[in-house]
Amino acid sequence: MKKPQEAIKSAASQCLAAFATNLVKFTYGSFHGITTILLAELYKKNAEIEISLSELTWFGSSCFMVPVGSILSGLLAQTIGPRRCLIVTSLLFIVSWILFYFAKNSVMLLGAQAIAGLVAPAIIGPGTTYIVETAEPYLRSALMASTNLSIIIGVFLTILYSNWLHWRTIVLINLISPTLGFLSMYMIPESPHWLASKGKLKQAESALSWVRGWTTPENIFLEFDLLRKTYEIPDRSSTRNSCKPFFPYLMIIFKSIDAPIDSHLAASLFDAMRILGAIVCILSVHYTGKRKLIFISSIGAGLSYITIATLLFLKAQSAYVKYIHVFNWTSTIMLILSTFLTSAGIDKVVFMYNAELFPTKFRNVGTGIGIFVFSVCSAVVNKSYLYVVAAVTLPGAFLIFGISCFVCCIVFYFLLPETEGKTLRELENHYVKTIKDANL
Repeated sequence: MKKPQEAIKSAASQCLAAFATNLVKFTYGSFHGITTILLAELYKKNAEIEISLSELTWFGSSCFMVPVGSILSGLLAQTIGPRRCLIVTSLLFIVSWILFYFAKNSVMLLGAQAIAGLVAPAIIGPGTTYIVETAEPYLRSALMASTNLSIIIGVFLTILYSNWLHWRTIVLINLISPTLGFLSMYMIPESPHWLASKGKLKQAESALSWVRGWTTPENIFLEFDLLRKTYEIPDRSSTRNSCKPFFPYLMIIFKSIDAPIDSHLAASLFDAMRILGAIVCILSVHYTGKRKLIFISSIGAGLSYITIATLLFLKAQSAYVKYIHVFNWTSTIMLILSTFLTSAGIDKVVFMYNAELFPTKFRNVGTGIGIFVFSVCSAVVNKSYLYVVAAVTLPGAFLIFGISCFVCCIVFYFLLPETEGKTLRELENHYVKTIKDANL
């Protein structure tokens, strides 16, 4: 049992390490924010940069290079470590922002998007893996949720800036976060788990001492001994993948549902609710567990999407013309409510599971595979969105979203265990026991 002063120092060092990674993750959020802004700008007639519908949907697919980057980032993190992987990511994001700023045509925009898409998985995968491998069980979920909060804040602030600033000015402002992220990653140690997996036990011991409150090796002897033994046992495997795509057509959707407020303001409120949802997740996940949050958010979001689909369908019927104003307000509120529900649950928890459930020796690669599946699904949804709406109408698209939420809820109920409060070793042993029971 740690003394109160030691416990505070240990929590502080882990929070500082998480804060450094969050600076890099903030960049990922601001990138999605500028994608949303540019889609709304490029969709206008006489846009500043000419772009075809096909190019626009590729741009809107938000990082069409993410599937490739997902595999590469996992392999890179497994080779050089998640910390160094984040350092490389920060540098490439700086290059991407510079290319965005000087973009004069669609080729330059898609080039900037491709670079960002290639390195974005390193933020989602290795960035989360780093926190999983440095945080203690009682802090792990909250710190993982904080990384998603930083992404949402990045989106929120970027879209908020668009109320007053030109998008090129916003790009210059967003250069600050990857620069600070690059510098901050030099101040923290590499993941103790990754170092131990490479046989660098002395460095692993030093890194573990740092993230346990800048303490001495004697005070982390038991934990380090368990860490050392982890890499002396045979490899075990378990896999789970999850997918919830980021949706970049936000301002276009608010205009399509005839939101009674300005689309820029509506988008800002949308992301403000994402921030609130992330805070709720951080504060509640340790007490409720992850499974309950998934079920509550999936069911709530599903009902919200189906409600929107119903209202949009009724609004098209002449018998309900006098209720159009009410329908517009209700649809807007339900859309904003849906993002609060997803942000407080499934949007955060699936990435926690993706980082927790893979075996220690292959966590970086496994997480990369999970992000690969996520990014492929996300790219397909975002690339096809405008075509889907043209084929099944906007109410039909929201009906599909609602049904998908309920399907995910059923799948998660049967497949996912509760991981809250358990050590990584306990989670790995859970699947070893499951495999043994299945073979009996």
